[in-house]
Amino acid sequence: MSGEAWFGLGGVVVGGVLSYVDTFIKGRTDARNAEASKLYEQRLSVYVDAMSYAHSLDVRVAELTADPEYREYGSSRPAMEGIPNEDLITARLRLVAPPEIFQPWTKLLEAWRILARNLEQDGPHDYGFYYADAGRADVKQVITVITAVAQSLRRAMSVGE
Repeated sequence: MSGEAWFGLGGVVVGGVLSYVDTFIKGRTDARNAEASKLYEQRLSVYVDAMSYAHSLDVRVAELTADPEYREYGSSRPAMEGIPNEDLITARLRLVAPPEIFQPWTKLLEAWRILARNLEQDGPHDYGFYYADAGRADVKQVITVITAVAQSLRRAMSVGE
């Protein structure tokens, strides 16, 4: 075989190898992009549920701190029917959320449980409604953590404050 033939054969081999490597790299990149897209969609779904749940607690706190004499119980409460319960949201967050999302979420649940327990111990006030002064430490803590959850979710999804 002449030198030109070897050179031509070498070009074909190198072209074939480069074509195979290009196809292999593209396939791996496409697979990574698909995984990243799937994770983004899973996170977005659970973050919307977590934000909805946090919003419902925010409305409940506003309701609890309103003067019982003038409040219409339940009128401002968001419907909870479309929002998964906190255990389901927690499980999904545990699977896909980074610590900077999961930690404020667990703090929110704990702060809400403390407020609910304290309200149960206090019992209903006038007109049969539960009431909490907005200046109470447990109320302030719930409001603070609701804000922290909302901010962490917005940051994670790169949505403005």
